[in-house]
Amino acid sequence: MFILKMVEKKVRKKRNRATALVLRDGRLLLVRERGAKHWSLPGGGMKKGEDPVTAATRELSEETKLVATSAEYLFLYESPSQHHHVCCLEADGKVELLKEEIGDHRWWDGETQLAIIPSAVEIIGRVKRNRATALVFKEGRLLLVRERGAKRWSLPGGGMKKGEDPVTAATRELSEETKLVATSAEYLFLYESPSQHHHVCCLEADGKVELLKEEIGDHRWWDGETQLAIIPSAVEIIDRARKEGSLSPQKAREFVPVR
Repeated sequence: MFILKMVEKKVRKKRNRATALVLRDGRLLLVRERGAKHWSLPGGGMKKGEDPVTAATRELSEETKLVATSAEYLFLYESPSQHHHVCCLEADGKVELLKEEIGDHRWWDGETQLAIIPSAVEIIGRVKRNRATALVFKEGRLLLVRERGAKRWSLPGGGMKKGEDPVTAATRELSEETKLVATSAEYLFLYESPSQHHHVCCLEADGKVELLKEEIGDHRWWDGETQLAIIPSAVEIIDRARKEGSLSPQKAREFVPVR
């Protein structure tokens, strides 16, 4: 009986885990363990006497070979089985997975629908990121993009770098994702989604679309009428821009979004 109680106590004991929110160009690193169906955040158990930032940096290097360029402790999150010591990191290098443990990785835009473990969803939900979201018009049509592997369309854009204003970030992200050059740009409004602060900008652009194939799988210039599967936040942003008169009279006449 004594032995059984000791085993039960050991099983119930939570472990300390350094959990890393790793950002690069406004995207969040997710990993999927070998044989797992759900995505999670990188990290792992903390060694005796190890502080969270050191542990998160070490685990990131061991799992992905990425080198942290900055790191800070954020907060403690309690899951049923672990004490998650959550740290925010920026990192350089090319991902090279520890194949014995990690089967796959992706840089997530925060919008594409994925199967993510509940604890990671809650941790991410506590740390909203700033995203420059672009309403890009050309000849009265709106640019939509679809992430690699995604089923629904979204608006171009991405995470804002430290000290970057929304218009500059939206222009940069558009260029990086599509090679389009903005000919005009203006800030519209702030839209709050469950995971992001969307700093919405309206842009007009020239050029031929050349997609960043590592991230974007497809694009289309939408007429606002053809029925498409679009992520909810993008639908609400488009509708709000029109209803609030944020779009110019000409754009509002040419482009009439429908649900």
